[in-house]
Amino acid sequence: MHRFCKHLRGGGMFRIKTYVPPHTCGGGLRRAGHPKAGRKWVSELVRDDLQVNPLFTAKDMRIQLNRRFGMNVSYDQSWHGKEIANKELHGNEFCSFDQMRWYKDAVEATNPGSLVVIETDSTQRFKYFFICFRACVEGFETGCRPMLCVDATFLKSRFQGIMLAASAYNAEDKLYHVAFAVVNNENYDSWLWFFTNLKNALTSERRITFISNRSRGLIAAVKQTFSDSYHSYCLRHLKMNFKSTVLRQYDKTRKEVLSSLLDSVAYSFTRVGYEKALEDLIREMPQAEV
Repeated sequence: MHRFCKHLRGGGMFRIKTYVPPHTCGGGLRRAGHPKAGRKWVSELVRDDLQVNPLFTAKDMRIQLNRRFGMNVSYDQSWHGKEIANKELHGNEFCSFDQMRWYKDAVEATNPGSLVVIETDSTQRFKYFFICFRACVEGFETGCRPMLCVDATFLKSRFQGIMLAASAYNAEDKLYHVAFAVVNNENYDSWLWFFTNLKNALTSERRITFISNRSRGLIAAVKQTFSDSYHSYCLRHLKMNFKSTVLRQYDKTRKEVLSSLLDSVAYSFTRVGYEKALEDLIREMPQAEV
């Protein structure tokens, strides 16, 4: 807001000659593609948000910029602004794969006994990456029960990929990460490669119980590498299959009763308790096959 005044003679008064009120319309900044809303400018505004939340999307950025500044930034500007901010925060993604060899040497030098394996395809392109810190192995061998939960998840990045992980539970029943890998696909070959390296990383001969969703490639890979191990269902996946194949024929009240009985079976700590809970579940579902 601007005021232009003139002092009047003969007193302490003045006259306002020009008055410009506060400018609230945005001055054209609401137009997508405004020069002040360039990619670099967008990257500076969203860098801190992106550092806190790496999954901050270009769509989220558009909404936030509109809410904070009243600007309708195009999706293209938001996306490129995010790319610039990511590069400033984390470096060039294309070059990061070449740094994995340096990372492998650094881990082996600072944490002796760790196992880091990088595998490429016939064209020398990235294929698999496995890492298991020696400190994690010692913690698992000395402070965790011989049980590993294994699973895979999609990586939400430009180059995507799959992360395979093996985690245990410590004495406080908290997740304890033992090893993980990044692979191009989740199949028998990638799981076999993962478990082969995991077996090489472990130092004891304890029989391990694996808990997983029992996908076909995973089951075969465990049998191939840990032939004397046990393999159990993940309760979460078991309940999902139970609901989709068995409980769909019952009403809501019946579903809750049967789900509770399944929990009793899963959380039984003795053979007697397990068999009793299983009998109760079977009695409630006489038509089910066990």
